[in-house]
Amino acid sequence: NPPLALTIGKDWNFTCGPVGLKTIRLPVSKKRMEKLTTRLQEMAWQDGRHQIIFDTIVKYDFLHGNNKQKWAATFDWIIHNDTNYQKVLEGFYEQTDKTRKPPKSGLFDEPERFDL
Repeated sequence: NPPLALTIGKDWNFTCGPVGLKTIRLPVSKKRMEKLTTRLQEMAWQDGRHQIIFDTIVKYDFLHGNNKQKWAATFDWIIHNDTNYQKVLEGFYEQTDKTRKPPKSGLFDEPERFDL
C-alpha cells in the first residue's frame, strides 16, 4: 500500500528525525516497501500502531546512539524483522547496561531476594 507506506515514512521522519535519528527518503523504496508489506501483516503495525513503536524509540537514549558502540536505530532496522520492534515495545533498550533486560512490570513480579 504505497499511500500507507508514505504515511509511515513521514511519521518516522517527523517523530524520530528531531531526536537525531536518520530520516528516510520518500517515497519509500521498493525494498523498504517489501519489508513494510510484511510488517503491516502484524498487528503492531496496523491501524496506526506504528506510531507507538516510533514514540517508544524516541524515549530510549540507547536507540539514539548513546551507547558504547554509538549505534543508533534506523528505519530499516525497525522494519527488518519481527523481533526488533518487539524488543523496543517490550522495553529491552530502556536500560543501557550489558544485560539490557526488559524492566519488570511490577504486577506479578517475584521479589529478587528474600531475607528470612
